[in-house]
Amino acid sequence: MGSSSGRMTTDTPGGALAARRRAEERAEQRRTGSRASEASPWIVHGVVTGAIGAFLVAVLFLAFDTVMAKPFWTPHALASAIFLREAPAASPQPVLVFAYTLLHGAVFVAVGLLTAASLPLVPVRNRGVLGAGTFVALFVTLECIFFLLETLFVSSVAQSLRPWAVVTANLLAAAGMSGYLVFIRARPSPEGTRPSSPESASASSEDA
Repeated sequence: MGSSSGRMTTDTPGGALAARRRAEERAEQRRTGSRASEASPWIVHGVVTGAIGAFLVAVLFLAFDTVMAKPFWTPHALASAIFLREAPAASPQPVLVFAYTLLHGAVFVAVGLLTAASLPLVPVRNRGVLGAGTFVALFVTLECIFFLLETLFVSSVAQSLRPWAVVTANLLAAAGMSGYLVFIRARPSPEGTRPSSPESASASSEDA
């Protein structure tokens, strides 16, 4: 009884119109969701990329400072030079360490966002070549940022940061960031085609 009444409802002109409207609404919701998912991933990937680089550098310098029996000395010294324009105190201050950590993370996230936004525009499709190019570009960018900060704020402190440690940290960050962007996150297929949507698939089948 219920199934027959349901068929009668959809068989009437009003029922067919209502069913068509519901189908169109569902299709529009799918298209809207698809556009949103296509627009947002570069932001997500950029934040993740920056977080990876910031984390790797922070952990490496924490290890260096711990070996030297001065944990958290590097962010404390840099924060003293940047925010206070003075030599660092003998013992790290948590407020300064936290403030520099925020600045450190913000810089890396900005670099990650810029890289994630520009990477799809690169015409190279070979992942090995793309990964190597991204690694070099990121390393050069991080080195330039450090030398800019050194010139503006921390020329005296930078001498005690051990240049080889800075280079090692930037190499590690560039490797982690480029590795995530090129080899882990989803990229278009080598032919540059995207997976077809249900609507395009049905349209192509109708054309055939």
